[in-house]
Amino acid sequence: MHMRARIEGGVVHSPYADCPPLDGTSTSAFLMERLLRHGSKTAVLCGHEKLTYLELRERLQLCAAKLQREGVGPGARVYAHVGNSISSLVAVCSIPLTGATLVTSDCMLPEDEILDRAARAAATHVLTDAGHAGQFSRVEGRCKIKGFLLLDESGPGFRNASRLYSGDDLSSQDLDFTTAGCCRFVNWSTGTTGAAKCVEIPESRFLRQIVCRE
Repeated sequence: MHMRARIEGGVVHSPYADCPPLDGTSTSAFLMERLLRHGSKTAVLCGHEKLTYLELRERLQLCAAKLQREGVGPGARVYAHVGNSISSLVAVCSIPLTGATLVTSDCMLPEDEILDRAARAAATHVLTDAGHAGQFSRVEGRCKIKGFLLLDESGPGFRNASRLYSGDDLSSQDLDFTTAGCCRFVNWSTGTTGAAKCVEIPESRFLRQIVCRE
């Protein structure tokens, strides 16, 4: 593929389209608007289950409202350690909608490494599923976590956050969008040393990276 770069005053400009200004745009507003664009097209497919963009949008709002009711919001830092499923995807993507910080994990990590990363990221909550709950029930007494959110079912030492995406007695109108816009994203990079480094990405930078790839 050939691309042409504009040259003005001896300066070579990027051939890629300029990113539109995102000042004041929250992850909530950005994601809700983008999902509306595609309507009834299939957004997610996992096994025999699938969601359209509109269904995904509704579930994200419902799950975020449930998370807010569980105390997740601005200032909270949620360590997400879940397997592959649509319910996991919905729950993880709902975290930034509450204004909380999303801390990513790796399901292949041993327990000591999980504890270390949760501590270094200053996690206040853990989101996990039944397949990984055993790891956290064994280390619960060794970490400073305010709340454990379990996707599938309640368990010893965990707050019951089952069926986060179902909404039960909530509606999408229960989501408080005024708390959004202050989330951050925590990822991990090995850099050149091989040791995992905690990388915190501001919301504005995260959104610019997405828009530049559209």
